[in-house]
Amino acid sequence: MLVVYSANGEMYKLRAADAKEKQFWVTQLRACSKYHMETSSKVNDSKFPKPQSHFAPPRNAQSCVSL
Repeated sequence: MLVVYSANGEMYKLRAADAKEKQFWVTQLRACSKYHMETSSKVNDSKFPKPQSHFAPPRNAQSCVSL
């Protein structure tokens, strides 16, 4: 079981059937975190636009919103 704490203090318990599924959760959470960090830094630096990034959102971007 993985326990994830969100920025607003909520706790999520994620259950994985095996090591492969646990790694899938970790990979998706890291991708979501990276995506949100990059997009928030773009908003904060809106005075000085940066060149477009070639970073693609996580494969399952919808799940990022619900986390």
